[in-house]
Amino acid sequence: MSHPFGKLNRGQILDEAKRLTMGEREQEYGGPVDSFTLSVTAVYAITGHSLLPHQGALFMEILKADRFEQSPLHLDTAYDGPAYCAIKGEIAHATLLKDG
Repeated sequence: MSHPFGKLNRGQILDEAKRLTMGEREQEYGGPVDSFTLSVTAVYAITGHSLLPHQGALFMEILKADRFEQSPLHLDTAYDGPAYCAIKGEIAHATLLKDG
């Protein structure tokens, strides 16, 4: 099975994930700590289940892994999975180091 853009390597995937999440998306939606803090606050308001902000990013990482299994050549999924993993680490370091 071939892909219209040829073979991607991990460097290309990580570079594009970085470009997407640290450029226009961050300018449009704000930084990940604030964004995921708002998201998990909304989850709590709707469900009563409390999550830490990095756990919200973990949820998205799991969602992208599931989508990858359904469609492994979909480029957005290839980029977003590693992006959410990096965002999860950034949020954990920013919030957990600050809190304790």
